[in-house]
Amino acid sequence: MAYTTPTRYCEEVGSDEARGQLLDDGRVLTVDLLHQVLAVVAGGAWAPTTTLPERVAAMAAHDRLVRKLGTVSNYMDGYLRGAVALPLQAGDAALGTLDECCIALARDELASDSDMSTELIVKRADRWRKWLVDISNKTVQLVSTTADANATFGSGKVLTGQAKSGFDWQRFGAV
Repeated sequence: MAYTTPTRYCEEVGSDEARGQLLDDGRVLTVDLLHQVLAVVAGGAWAPTTTLPERVAAMAAHDRLVRKLGTVSNYMDGYLRGAVALPLQAGDAALGTLDECCIALARDELASDSDMSTELIVKRADRWRKWLVDISNKTVQLVSTTADANATFGSGKVLTGQAKSGFDWQRFGAV
């Protein structure tokens, strides 16, 4: 299971950049087609004026993005497997952090494949790769809402994620 979705990826990096990264050899893919394919996969319909070659190009781009997000998520699991129980449960607070990591790593790979790489994209991906190594080496502890009882606060480790608060928020501000 991928840590992010194609829609989330396109929202984060922007439709223009995603289109450039996924552009087909025939240069058929447009931002509009990218939006259409995301809508179609979510249960929508193609615009009546969309031709078959445009649909094929858009679906191929979507499939490539899905494969890349899956490959990057598997890569991340290789580092996470020794540190946390996988798969994480839906709604786990750590999933937001893993979503960001997956986007940055996939963006780096897609950008380098399409010759759209920038120093900023590479630096962000390198930061996330280092973070994954730190989790694997247990220098950083990925804290989740389901495993907060096992978090070792004060251990000198960096904790990433969100642990359950011991503060009584119901009484906050009460007289």
